[in-house]
Amino acid sequence: MQDKVEFCSTSRTNQFWICVLSLRRLSFPVVYSRLRTMMGLWNRSDQETVMNLETDIRRAVLVVEDVAETRDGIEKLLSADGYRVAVARDERDAIESGQLKRPDLILVSLGGLPREVINTALRIRELSGIAEEVPIVVFCIGEVAEGDEVAIGHNVYVTRPDNFNQLRSLITRLLRKIPKAA
Repeated sequence: MQDKVEFCSTSRTNQFWICVLSLRRLSFPVVYSRLRTMMGLWNRSDQETVMNLETDIRRAVLVVEDVAETRDGIEKLLSADGYRVAVARDERDAIESGQLKRPDLILVSLGGLPREVINTALRIRELSGIAEEVPIVVFCIGEVAEGDEVAIGHNVYVTRPDNFNQLRSLITRLLRKIPKAA
């Protein structure tokens, strides 16, 4: 069976195409931003970033955010991009979530001093048994200039995005570098 689009519609903002694909006798919903054409001419590099089409395994992001409204908003935006999202409100929740299903990336925004937040993020990865190859992105740190991205070692990145598209771009770049979680 050849890959094809069975159904497409635009979201309210017309920024995403929601499509149902038929792949090897499986149908499942997929969300693509920047779908170049509607009738099945896919940009393979874009779609492989979000989803492995042969096994239907979406990239997993663990979002650790202590503000419920922000956590919910990030979850909705990442889900709309096609990621499988797990959310946690604190270190304990994040460790439990990471132990249940290994994420491909950990996204952290917690209150506290930058050093404490970074150490918390490192503990989450370590105590969850997640390998160091899984990147950690700590965002909204006041000491980082708005729009900057800084790699601080041990596969940890600190950023203060000026919009969600910048954060989305960093996540996409980092996920292209690592193998998918099992």
